[in-house]
Amino acid sequence: MNKEDGVESYEFATPEAIEEALKIGKLSQTVFGMGCFWGPDSNFGGTQGVVQTRVGYAGASTLDPSYRNINGHAEVVRVIYDKDQISYRELLGSFESWSVHGRKQGQYRQILFVFDHG
Repeated sequence: MNKEDGVESYEFATPEAIEEALKIGKLSQTVFGMGCFWGPDSNFGGTQGVVQTRVGYAGASTLDPSYRNINGHAEVVRVIYDKDQISYRELLGSFESWSVHGRKQGQYRQILFVFDHG
């Protein structure tokens, strides 16, 4: 194994480094609601240019939602990515390929949360 292939050479190896890179604009983020969050998490997590994914709940005002107490939130995946490796449009293409049949509301609804994609 080459040294450059090791984790220690990866610029965003820690959660703190990822959050700092977001703050200074080296990385970008988006949040997608695409039905159940496990499939999209796996899909985006294996995509070149995606640095990190996190699943959770968003889209309602209830604090501290959980699997058993969603209270209007949608299941979402937060995608942090390197815009020099993958564009928002490419990520959005993956979003558009997912369809939620028969469920237009509730926790499995499709929803986009856009941050800064100028």
